[in-house]
Amino acid sequence: MVYLFGAWLQLTPDRRHDFYGVPWWGFFVLGAALVGIVPALLLRQYRRFTRLMSFLVGIKAMSLLLKQGKALGAGDPASPYNWFFIAVALWASAVMLRASFSPDLKGGSKKK
Repeated sequence: MVYLFGAWLQLTPDRRHDFYGVPWWGFFVLGAALVGIVPALLLRQYRRFTRLMSFLVGIKAMSLLLKQGKALGAGDPASPYNWFFIAVALWASAVMLRASFSPDLKGGSKKK
């Protein structure tokens, strides 16, 4: 939801164009679908899916961090928008990674 809201905030008329044949609004439809699908899959408690999602969200955080570092290195001002999303992505990645090692997830050992 945070990313979808952030994308909506950053939507300007010059960003409303097709991307490799996909209409700009298609990404919002996909994002809205993921808001419902991903939590449902995480609630099914599949260890590998949770680790994969943690890894992908971590990659997103690192790519934003690199982008922010390049901007700062070029003398551009810091973007609070990017720093906020870096923090959210790192937090989400850490929480999912921790959950993926929970013994309660499917594929894990149950201790009694």
